[in-house]
Amino acid sequence: MIPGAIIGYAKCDDIGVWRELCLMLATGCRPGVALAFVPGDQWLDDVIDLQPVGKKLEDKRNAIVPTIEPMKPILKAWQANPHHRVAGRKTWGSTAHRTLRLRDDIVAYDIRHTVTTYMDDQRVPGAQMSGIVGHLPSDRGIAKTTKTYYLHYNPHNARQAKRVLTKLFDAVSKEADRWIADHSLTNGQRGCPKQALKISE
Repeated sequence: MIPGAIIGYAKCDDIGVWRELCLMLATGCRPGVALAFVPGDQWLDDVIDLQPVGKKLEDKRNAIVPTIEPMKPILKAWQANPHHRVAGRKTWGSTAHRTLRLRDDIVAYDIRHTVTTYMDDQRVPGAQMSGIVGHLPSDRGIAKTTKTYYLHYNPHNARQAKRVLTKLFDAVSKEADRWIADHSLTNGQRGCPKQALKISE
């Protein structure tokens, strides 16, 4: 599973990137939304409001999503010890691609695609899926007007989406831990898993 390798590498290499990738995995948000996220303002216990506080609303608003349990300790640590925010992660992404020997077309955005595809495969109800990722796959057979006007989404009551997001997050986290364990014998090169112990404590 490619997201597991990326998240495992990030956990070893850069706590900020790791937190942002975890947020993307837990919410299906876009990379730019994860970069701009401020947990002290946007994490409201049982929900995460992905719309930055004070950001002017344009054509669409970022989603409000349920907070999955495995994300809570990450959000608490992020609140207590914020990492340095950056404008982009292009350099980190290039290094990760080289280190992990990933295809050039694999990008952070693929985590959003993974989340969306997984939610669709697990048949998350249309209103919940649309409310979280902003759209429904065309194979669901729901007309755009129906989606826009008649599917009601409540992030406080999105049990199936929360269960599916938790299942995916746990599976990718286990894959990340396996990746770290498989690479635990690396010497002091960039991405050495020994750093993961410092980050997670």
